[in-house]
Amino acid sequence: QYCLFMITFRSEEIAQHKNIQQDLETIKGRLNTSELSLKPVNNSDVSEVLCKFYKISNLPLTVKQAILPRAEGNLFLAKEMASQLLTLGHVVVQSNELIVKKENLSAIVEEALPTSIEQILRSRIDALPQLHQKLLKVASVACFCQSDFPIKLLQYLYSDPISLSEIDQAVNEL
Repeated sequence: QYCLFMITFRSEEIAQHKNIQQDLETIKGRLNTSELSLKPVNNSDVSEVLCKFYKISNLPLTVKQAILPRAEGNLFLAKEMASQLLTLGHVVVQSNELIVKKENLSAIVEEALPTSIEQILRSRIDALPQLHQKLLKVASVACFCQSDFPIKLLQYLYSDPISLSEIDQAVNEL
């Protein structure tokens, strides 16, 4: 059996905390570990990805100014901010162009949009139905590291009465 354990940090976070540095060195010294360091993606490439996401040819300057500094070269974060702007109606796509509907887009991004992967995951989990949230919590505590997910064990650990088919359906929806 294998278990993937992933630790993500920004380089400035590692530099600020000696405990993290020591823990990472300990982990790296163990067998069967590997490290993958990713450099931030440049703003030009982030803009290109956002154009593909919006299905447009040119990203408006106001959108660049709002997203790029906050994303700091993180494509996932930039795409999530772009998605939120679209979902909230702050921008719309019309005839292969991105139309900015709100003035001061940078302030909106600053105040209303997630600025970290942790915030994105929290907001996504919070938006899930209660059943899904509870199943995720139970499954994460049980630490399932198998490709064959033990649904019966999840049913046993779940505090409320629930059928295997309800669990199976909820897990498939996740």
